[in-house]
Amino acid sequence: MPPPRVSVVIAAFNAGRWLDACLTSVRQQTFRDWEAIICDDASTDDTARLLAECARGEPRLRILKNEMNLGNAASINRCLDAASGTYIAIQDADDVSLPDRLAVLVEFLDRYHMLAFASSGMFLFDDRGTYAFRQPRRALPTRWSFLYSTPFFHAPTMFRRGCLKAVGGYRQARETRRGLDFDLFMRLYAAGFRGGNLPACLYGYRVGPEALRRRRYRFRIDETIIRYKGYRALRLFPWALPFVPKPLLAGAIPLATMARIGRQLGRTSKKATEQ
Repeated sequence: MPPPRVSVVIAAFNAGRWLDACLTSVRQQTFRDWEAIICDDASTDDTARLLAECARGEPRLRILKNEMNLGNAASINRCLDAASGTYIAIQDADDVSLPDRLAVLVEFLDRYHMLAFASSGMFLFDDRGTYAFRQPRRALPTRWSFLYSTPFFHAPTMFRRGCLKAVGGYRQARETRRGLDFDLFMRLYAAGFRGGNLPACLYGYRVGPEALRRRRYRFRIDETIIRYKGYRALRLFPWALPFVPKPLLAGAIPLATMARIGRQLGRTSKKATEQ
C-alpha cells in the first residue's frame, strides 16, 4: 500500500482525560488518507491503557512509548521518525481538530508549493466551553514578524515532512521545554523555508488553569535564549536587540493580572467574531 498523505503526530503525557475527544476528532476528518502516530511520554495515568484500546480495530493508529519521560520535543521527534506521510499535522493530546482541518490544509499546501507549512486560526476552550477565538495576524509572515512573537499558532500547523527533516526536527534543549515552536519556526525561516496562515478556524486549543500554572518565570528566561539564538540565525541584529528581553519584562506582571487580561481579551475577541 502507498504511504498515507498525512501523518498526524501527537505527543501524550498524562492525557488520559482528553484522549477520547482528541482521537475522535482525528477519526472524524473528512480527509481520510491519514495515519496517526502517538508517543506516550512515560505517562503515569491511564494513557497507555486508553491508547491500546483506541488502537484496536484502527490500523491507522500507531502507538510509541518512551521508557522514561523525555519531554515534548523528543516525543514529537520520535513520531516524525516513524511518520511516512507527505504532510505532518501537529496535534496536542488535549486538543481537537475540526472535521475539515486536514482537507483544508492539504488543499492549501497542494496549491501553494512555495510554502513549506501552513497554520490556521483556532478557538480556545476549557472544561466550561469555548471562550475565545484567535486568528493569525499576517497571511504571509516575514522574518521580521518574529520580533514580537511567533506569527504562527503551532498546534494547528501542517508541515511538509521534508522541511522538518531538513532542519532536524524539533530542537531538544533545556530552553525548548516550552518554546519549541518559536524555536522551530525561526530555524525553518533561517533555512529558507516559508509558511502561510489561513484565517479559517480549524482547531480547538485547550487552555485551562493547568496551563496557567505552568507559566513559570524560568520559561521566560528560556524564551529569551530562544529569541537571541533565533534572531541571530535570522540576521535580525542589531534591530532585534530590544526585543530579546521582552519575555522577562512580560513575566514580571503577576499571573493573576495576566489571567484577567487574557479573559477580557478573550471575551472581546469572541464578541467581535459573533457580530
